[in-house]
Amino acid sequence: MNLAGRTLLSLSPILLVGATCVTNISQHGTAGPWTGELVNAGDQTVSTAGATARLLDAAGRELYPGEVGVAACPSKLLPGERAAFELFSEMPDFPTPVIPLASAKLPLHAEFNAFSPEFVGSGPARGDGLLVTLVARDATRKVAHVTLTNNHSDDYYQQLTVCGILRAADKSIVSVGRGEGPPMPSALFPGESTDIDVQFDVMREGDLRFYAVGLLAAPYADCCPLGPSTWHSVNTGPFSVLLPPGWQYQPMQGIDSFVGGFSGDGVTLNFDYGMYGGQPLDNPAFDVHDETVGGFTARLFLPKAGNVGEMQLYMRTADVSPPFGAPVALVLTGANLSPAQQQVVLQIFRSVRVKS
Repeated sequence: MNLAGRTLLSLSPILLVGATCVTNISQHGTAGPWTGELVNAGDQTVSTAGATARLLDAAGRELYPGEVGVAACPSKLLPGERAAFELFSEMPDFPTPVIPLASAKLPLHAEFNAFSPEFVGSGPARGDGLLVTLVARDATRKVAHVTLTNNHSDDYYQQLTVCGILRAADKSIVSVGRGEGPPMPSALFPGESTDIDVQFDVMREGDLRFYAVGLLAAPYADCCPLGPSTWHSVNTGPFSVLLPPGWQYQPMQGIDSFVGGFSGDGVTLNFDYGMYGGQPLDNPAFDVHDETVGGFTARLFLPKAGNVGEMQLYMRTADVSPPFGAPVALVLTGANLSPAQQQVVLQIFRSVRVKS
């Protein structure tokens, strides 16, 4: 089965299951694989997003008994967030096929559904403080070499996973890759890094976005609990963010960039997004670190522990904005924040999802 020469054979309609829907299904070759997207259309975080499919040959015979599944990248989806997946007709961890691929009548057909969103809330797997840095692409081995760094200030991570989405210039999915960190009992402590190979089916030029999750040893405050205190998603257009109950989005009139604010509980966060969206803070009094937020590298400026102060998220979303050549960045800032308010604002920062 040669998957190198991929051609688009079909495009499926949106399939809705509960709050998570499957869309933009593309079949690459007569025997697959299939790529697609998941959209969390609900108001709760889904912590184990994925898709299932019945694989049929051209005669309508099932290749496998029942459905086969594939995890999404990222697997944790905030309200309104999108993920990608790639499903193959043969995988080592699939059950024994009823119809071997060699005996199947081509082309194959896949009928997709989303996982039922039973696992809501953020769950134990999280990526707070994790930074994925691309080191190199290896087209021959179809691998992206990345470095994963734990910039969380409190504790260590275990069972780390990095996934990546490779998109073409038209934003279509080329391939979805995955790589595992060192197995338990190995742990990644604050400030430590590990090298991971993210394996793809196809590796070529295109936009690569990475997402990392693991099990954090430190206790954490869950930003999206069940019940009436659920945080709500606000879509500003260029990006979305989760806000606590009672917080409001305040659009503003900008001159040469997109501006606005979020306010609640005595806190106001102002944002500036565009080519002239401002510069990161330059003050040695801050604790500064980088982490991956929604597939982009974000620089977080935090007050020293226990101090009242300013916080900022600086996220460059494009290196240049043709034809001017200026970087496109999002700057989100809050001032005079108490330690308790800083914890809430940090969760807001980590919920930012910029639309590629």
